[in-house]
Amino acid sequence: MQKHYLVERAEQIMEPYLADLKAIVNIDSGTYNKAGVDHVGAYLQERFSDSGFSTYFDAQKEYGNHLVATHQGSRPDGARILLIGHMDTVFPDGEVGRRPFSISEQDGVRVAKGPGVLDMKSGVLIGMYGVQQLIEAQEANYKSVTFILNSDEEIGSPVSKPLIQELGQQADAVIVLEPGRLINQVVSSRRSSGLYRVEVRGRSAHAGVEPQKGINA
Repeated sequence: MQKHYLVERAEQIMEPYLADLKAIVNIDSGTYNKAGVDHVGAYLQERFSDSGFSTYFDAQKEYGNHLVATHQGSRPDGARILLIGHMDTVFPDGEVGRRPFSISEQDGVRVAKGPGVLDMKSGVLIGMYGVQQLIEAQEANYKSVTFILNSDEEIGSPVSKPLIQELGQQADAVIVLEPGRLINQVVSSRRSSGLYRVEVRGRSAHAGVEPQKGINA
C-alpha cells in the first residue's frame, strides 16, 4: 500500500523534530522554575513564528508565561480548532544534568528519553509539526488553529484556567496533546481531580469519652 504523502513527509522531517525535542527537553522547566519554562516558551514562540503563526505571551509573575499561537487557515467558514499543551514538568532543577535527552534502540524501535519527553514536550512538538505540514501542503482547511501552551499544568493549572476556558469557548473542537496509549488509541475522557474546602462550625468534644457534648464536630 502506498503511503500518504503527508506520512512520507513526516518521516522526512523526523530528524529536525528530534533536534527540536532535544533542545526543549534539555531545559529544566519544572513548574516553579519560571526562567526555565520561559526559556522553553521563547524557543517554541520562535518556531511558531517561523511557520506563520501569530503569537503572544500571557505574562505571569510567579509561574512561566503562557504561550498562545494562532494560524489563520484558508476557510473562513471552517472549524476553529484549539490545541492544548503544557511546557512545565514535574522534575526538579538539575534533572536534565542527571539524565539529559537521549535516544536508544529497543526491539528495533528508537526510543527518546529525558525529563518531559513523554509529558509532554513531544506532544507539543507533534501538534506544531502536524499543523506545519498542513500549511506547507496548502491543506490548512480550517478557519483557525490556536495553541495554548500553559506553564502550570502539573499543579492543576491554577492561573491558566481562565485563559483556557476563554479560548475554549471560542473553539469548535479542542484537542489536548497529552500522550495517548501504547495501542495507538485516542483518549476521549479520563479521571480528573478537584479540591474542596469544607468549614464546619460547632463545639469540639472527645469522640470516645463525651461525644454528647459536641455540636457539629
